[in-house]
Amino acid sequence: MPETVALLKEVYELLSIPENWCQGALAMDIDGYDVAPCDPYACRWDIAGAVYYVGWTYDRHVRKLALESIERVTRQGYDTDIQTFNDSPNTTHDDVVEVLGEAIADAENLIEPDAESCFWR
Repeated sequence: MPETVALLKEVYELLSIPENWCQGALAMDIDGYDVAPCDPYACRWDIAGAVYYVGWTYDRHVRKLALESIERVTRQGYDTDIQTFNDSPNTTHDDVVEVLGEAIADAENLIEPDAESCFWR
């Protein structure tokens, strides 16, 4: 899954800086107001928002596969979905970085389908 892994690595790089991560919204501006992930004023993102922000140049199936890898990790390790995990008051920045690292490993172990063979495209 080279594209999915590449996308997840970009998300990891973005969110590895604590000031770039937020809770309670897909993205926030400098004043803490909710904005769309690709809004030019966005400067902090939650996990899903970062996938949308970084992944806008990728095919939507790549974004979907990236989110599925993250979801597998949050379901297995925290028994919850991405948003609930991200927004939990118990979730720390270190937890987010750890989950993203595990999601990269998860995606590296999957076989990416051939785009031409995908009947759902």
